[in-house]
Amino acid sequence: TPAFALTKRIISEVENNCQKKILENFILAELLENGEKRNKSEKDGAAPLFTVLISPSMRCNLRCKGCYAQNYKKEDDLSFEDLDRVISEGKKMGVSLFTILGGEPFIREDIFDIFEKHSDAYFQVFTNSVLINEKIAKKIVEVGNVMLQISIEGFEKQTDFRRGKGTYEKIMGAMDILKKNKVPFGYSACVTRKNAEVVMSDKFVDLMIEKGALVGWYFLYMPVCGDKDTQLMPTPKQRNNQRIR
Repeated sequence: TPAFALTKRIISEVENNCQKKILENFILAELLENGEKRNKSEKDGAAPLFTVLISPSMRCNLRCKGCYAQNYKKEDDLSFEDLDRVISEGKKMGVSLFTILGGEPFIREDIFDIFEKHSDAYFQVFTNSVLINEKIAKKIVEVGNVMLQISIEGFEKQTDFRRGKGTYEKIMGAMDILKKNKVPFGYSACVTRKNAEVVMSDKFVDLMIEKGALVGWYFLYMPVCGDKDTQLMPTPKQRNNQRIR
């Protein structure tokens, strides 16, 4: 089964401390603690949450076509105190998985301070991976409670079209660094009219598995910034093909 295959890969391909945090902070927390906390939250009138999505910063070092993460300044970032408070309150409500979005999360110098302070939580971090290097990979292994989801648009042609020339090569390099250091990661594909068939192809998925990705996310392109070019939105047929794939 897919779950069994994923478990085998985690055991063989993921560093021990990262394995430990996946088991303790996510799987066991969900099985033993958080269901009860969420039931209590629901009885108290709060919606039971499985994860909380947070953008610590809207700043980004890339300028992808149609992306909302443009024209933000450091002053627009969430304060460390607010970020810490949201995570602390989430844990009290039974949340163990926090999804970190952007902008680009690693543009913040204090992001690892959050991971370290909340060592009992698990963080799924969506990143363009351009800032990933050996130092960051080793820090992720050290904290253990982080899994990356790397944004990619397909192969070089599709990725560089939307994310900028040379981005695909940097993503491939980042994946190699993560795989070498046994850092758990997946990929996140933005489905557009120009890449829908590519990102759903066996050739692309096989490449992601070969590079070390454990999971894959697919999001439909919705233009909210810049030129708001609706011509990049996938067609109804392409969306339906993704649904039945």
